[in-house]
Amino acid sequence: MGKGPCWSAFSPARIIEEKIIMKSEDGYLKVPCNWDEKQIEGFTRINERSDVALPIKEIYGALPRDPLGTGRPESLTYAADTGKAETYIELAHKAGFRFNFLFNAIVTEGREFEPQVWAALRAKLQWLADLRVEWVTVANQPLLERIKKNFPNFKVSTSVNSEINEVNRVVDYDWAGADRIAVDYLVGRNFSLIKAMRAATRKPLELLVNEPCLVHCTNRLYHQATFCRGSREGATGGRGMNYKSD
Repeated sequence: MGKGPCWSAFSPARIIEEKIIMKSEDGYLKVPCNWDEKQIEGFTRINERSDVALPIKEIYGALPRDPLGTGRPESLTYAADTGKAETYIELAHKAGFRFNFLFNAIVTEGREFEPQVWAALRAKLQWLADLRVEWVTVANQPLLERIKKNFPNFKVSTSVNSEINEVNRVVDYDWAGADRIAVDYLVGRNFSLIKAMRAATRKPLELLVNEPCLVHCTNRLYHQATFCRGSREGATGGRGMNYKSD
């Protein structure tokens, strides 16, 4: 069947303090970046420790603004421009880490099929290809298929925002060409379902180990939709969560 799982972490700070106990022959960690070059040195030191059960092999991140938006608003994304990102990715590669760039907005309004937006997105993908970025992450199947068609050298992963919480959804994304399948955050401890998903595909599965959202959060979709707009190039509003009442 597929290779060992990829365990992704949400917080770059918590991953340094938490010890992952479960071991896997081929398993590894995918961790978020803050675009600080010193962070790469920290990840390298973690991998050198004798008590590390799962090594860090992949780093993921996104810029504050994107043609389609991402899963985090500008206000919750570490500030960086393309120059800073280029330097970080180059250093990450030199240190032996793969890089995964996020296009994980759950609400795109079909903008990826508008010529002007697709041209901007295609230019960004070409920029990443020139940087030898290995992975990109998407949250919907049409975008996955379009990236695989136009940039076949990219490995494409689904997102936890894709809500892959049933075996048939695993099969659908496998058929669409996903190179790795990130399961829904609620699936992480449903071991019987994970076993069924594992049996349904030869693609690696990815599980999120420290989801910050409440279990069955009633505002999850609302937040994700707001975040997409808050990280979209040219958009106003939707910069984050603000529960202050007027």
